[in-house]
Amino acid sequence: MANTKPKNKGGRPKKYSEVEQLQKKINEYFKMCDEKEKPYTITGLCLYLDIDRVTLLRYEEKAEFCSTIKRAKNRVENYVEEMSLIGKL
Repeated sequence: MANTKPKNKGGRPKKYSEVEQLQKKINEYFKMCDEKEKPYTITGLCLYLDIDRVTLLRYEEKAEFCSTIKRAKNRVENYVEEMSLIGKL
């Protein structure tokens, strides 16, 4: 008799299964930083999303999440560059 039970692919299910869900949390992070006058950081973004940096990189590798993650990372990078140029970092 063949085993009909589906095999477990292993691993934890993704915290964010839809781009819109992830984008909403990213927007919340930047808004929270602005309201509290906190700097934008990749670490802060990961903490807010409740994921680690490796997981963020894995999301970026997936075609559906790639541009969302890249935009967020560019926004952080732009913030750091601008604040450094005007002497606020």
